[in-house]
Amino acid sequence: MIRMIGLIALAILLSGCGALLDRITAQDTNPPAPLVTFDAAKTVAPLWRVRIGGKSGASQPELIPVVVQDSVYAAAADGQVRALDRMTGASDWSVDVQTPVTSGVGVGAGRVVLGTSEGEVIVLSAQDGTEQWRAFVSSEVRARPVVAQDRIVIVAADGSVSGFDLDGTLQWRFTAHMPVLGLQGMSAPVVQGSQLLHSTTHGQLSAHDLATGSLLWHITIAAPGGRSVVQRLIDSDTDPLVHQGLIYAATYQGGLIALDYVTGALRWQQPFSTYRNLAADSNTLYAVGEDSSLWAFVAETGALRWQQTELLQHRDISDPVVMDDVLILGDLDGYVHLLSVADGQPVARQRVGRAAISTGLVHMDDILYVQDAAGYLSALRISD
Repeated sequence: MIRMIGLIALAILLSGCGALLDRITAQDTNPPAPLVTFDAAKTVAPLWRVRIGGKSGASQPELIPVVVQDSVYAAAADGQVRALDRMTGASDWSVDVQTPVTSGVGVGAGRVVLGTSEGEVIVLSAQDGTEQWRAFVSSEVRARPVVAQDRIVIVAADGSVSGFDLDGTLQWRFTAHMPVLGLQGMSAPVVQGSQLLHSTTHGQLSAHDLATGSLLWHITIAAPGGRSVVQRLIDSDTDPLVHQGLIYAATYQGGLIALDYVTGALRWQQPFSTYRNLAADSNTLYAVGEDSSLWAFVAETGALRWQQTELLQHRDISDPVVMDDVLILGDLDGYVHLLSVADGQPVARQRVGRAAISTGLVHMDDILYVQDAAGYLSALRISD
């Protein structure tokens, strides 16, 4: 599990615990589940494949593209940033920001925003890629920047959240105490109305005023348990998900909760451990377990609808994406898997490349866009 490398190394130093070494060894020696044969019910047709830039290293997150109207925007770990025609893959523009990119891209208000390993925020014109401004935050930026209304919101690795205006002036900064141990990735905030929802490294969900950054409320998703520092690690590495009047949030070694968006009342909760984002359709919430098991819950009540604990186990599957009647996931070997939302059974599979696909799945209409760890962006058309 690439995003856990830093956590594991630090945990060994802090805990001095033989049990931890056993746990790491067990994770590393569990082979990926073999691919099963099945009769495909969907067709996956490759449309185009473009090299964005250099590959992501072992300690770097994979980067997520963004699709806006007729363009798809993507950045690579080596600082290459490109805008492509989403139907053909033809280049609209390409720039090199001359520094490693760690956050992926946020797009809005005619701007493309990225963050770097040095805590630098870089803003480009979405029209032609020309640089608009740069600024620094307090530490490395791994969470995807968010552009909403007249704010650009940046979450830094030290837990601080900063709000800039569109011209680059810092309007507010909210700082939080970091735990001793945390996952390497960072959750991106979500804007809902005038509120900014953010999952923290303490396993909490907080809401801030988007204009001023002031803390409106926070709630604990799960409390730490266990005796060792690793067992007590509760870190929310997932983005909050707002869907049909509910807010969903999850943690690693913690829990999965649903809150009423208007009242903040807890609707339901389940013990769960994940470091992947959640996905939902009209009546089902989908979650990926830390062992690459897949779980489907009734969105309104949290009751288990179905589970797939063996099909993709230990294949380090990606954040899930719902596309019509299928759930789509990437894996460590460059495969894209399509499962039925009704029961989790496979309906199609396509190998995009040989590099891992961890987070970079987005779609518009019937086209899926996949960015892998080798720095390639691919477009696939999905049909019956």
